[in-house]
Amino acid sequence: MKNHMCLKHSLNIIIITFFLLLISVPLSAQDIDDEIFNEDDLFSDSDIVVDTEEMTDESVTSEADKPGFSISGLLYNTNNYSIRRDEYVLKDPDVDDEDIFVGDLTANILLEARYKWGIKAFANTDIIYTYGDVDDSDQFMRELFFDFNINRAVYVRIGKQYLKWGRNFFWNPSDLINVEKQDFLDPDKNLEGTRGVKIHVPFGTKYNIYAFANLEDVDAIEEVAWSGKFEFLVGDTEMAFSGWYQKGFEPVFGYDFSTRLFRVDIQGEMSISHGENQDSLLRVTDDAGNVSYTTTRIEDKWIPKASIGFTKTFDLFDINDRISIRGEFYYNHAGYSYNVFEDQQSLSTLLGSGIYEPNHVSKYYAAFFTGIQRFIITEASFNLNVISNLTDGSSIIYSSFTYNPWYDFFINLTASFSVGDGRDEYTFTGSDKTFGLEFRYHF
Repeated sequence: MKNHMCLKHSLNIIIITFFLLLISVPLSAQDIDDEIFNEDDLFSDSDIVVDTEEMTDESVTSEADKPGFSISGLLYNTNNYSIRRDEYVLKDPDVDDEDIFVGDLTANILLEARYKWGIKAFANTDIIYTYGDVDDSDQFMRELFFDFNINRAVYVRIGKQYLKWGRNFFWNPSDLINVEKQDFLDPDKNLEGTRGVKIHVPFGTKYNIYAFANLEDVDAIEEVAWSGKFEFLVGDTEMAFSGWYQKGFEPVFGYDFSTRLFRVDIQGEMSISHGENQDSLLRVTDDAGNVSYTTTRIEDKWIPKASIGFTKTFDLFDINDRISIRGEFYYNHAGYSYNVFEDQQSLSTLLGSGIYEPNHVSKYYAAFFTGIQRFIITEASFNLNVISNLTDGSSIIYSSFTYNPWYDFFINLTASFSVGDGRDEYTFTGSDKTFGLEFRYHF
C-alpha cells in the first residue's frame, strides 16, 4: 500500500511539472534565429554506425590528418545557495543546521595535438577552486589518450577516455565500462574517463565491432576487465549486443537499440547477469522481531536491468523542433523494493559500506527532460526536468534559464526542489531548495 502511494505521489509530481512547462510555452512566441540552443545536442548519440570513408569519431577526416596543435576549453563560475529543511533522516538534534552556500571556479582545458596519418593526442583536465562554506582546490585529469589507426581499418585509442556506451541519455544499464554516471543536477558535467585500450573495427555502413580492455586499478594481466560490442543495422534500427568479463566476477551481457516510430525517437537497453557484482543491503529480522542490516552479494539469480526512453520534438510558431521532450524509465532488478532511507540504521549501513549509488538504489525510476529553445527572447532557452524514485516517492524538480548575450558567453539561472518527507532518497541529506547562478565562457 505504501509503495502504491509513493508511486501515485511521484506521478503527481511529474504531472505538475509538465503543467508548469505547458503554461510557460506561450511566452516563447517570437520567430527568431535557431542557433542558440539545440536539444538534439543534449540527447545525441556519439556511438553510431558510420561509413569508413565518412568516419569522424576515430580521427580519419582530412582535417584530422593535418598536423597541428589546438587549445580550447571552458571557464565557468558556479554559485549555489541551498536551503535546509527542518526534518530529515540524517539530522543531528545537537547541531543547528544552516543554509549552505558553495561556489566554484573551474577551468576546463582541452589540448589536442594532431599528427599525420590520423595520429592524435588529447588531454582534458579540470582545475577547480571551491569557496563559500567549503574551501578547497583540486585538479582532475578527465581524459588523456592517444589515437592511431592501422591502414584505415582498425582504430585504436590508448589511455584514459570516456566512452558513449549505451543509447539512453541518463540510465545506461548496458554501459559496462564508464566509472562515472550522469549527474541529474548537472547534465553538462564533464565526466571522468576510464583507463584502457579501445579498438574499433568498422565494416562499411552496417557493422561495427568495438573492444575495450579496462586497465583501471589493474596490477596484473589477469585483473583486466574485457568488454566487446557488435553494432549493426536492421532496416532503420540500430542495435548492438555487448558483453563484459573480469576474472572473479559474474559476466554481464547487454543489448541496446535505437529506432524511430511515428516520428518519435525510441531508445532502449538492458543488461543481465547471473548474480550481482556489487554488494547490496540485507535486512535481517531475528526471532524477537529485531531488525538489523548487513551487506551481501546476490548469487545464483538472474539480475536484469533495463531502461527505455523516447524523444519527441515539436514545432512552434514556424520554428522547427522548438520544444523537445525526453522521457526515460529505469528498472533495476537488484534494487530495493522498500525504502532504505527510512531509518537511521539502514541508511548508515548503506552509506558506511560505500554501496550507495545515487539514482540506482531502488527498483523503479522515471525521469523527464524538457527544453524550449528561443524562450521569450532570441538568446534564451529554458529547461524543466524531473526525476523520481518511484519506490520511495521522492523527486527532484530542476529548472534552468540560459541567456546567451554573445556567442561564447552564457549566463545560467537554476533552481532545484527536492520533494519528499525527509526520509527518502532525494531528501535524506536535508537540502530542500537550491538556487544557482552560473557563468560560462567557451574559448
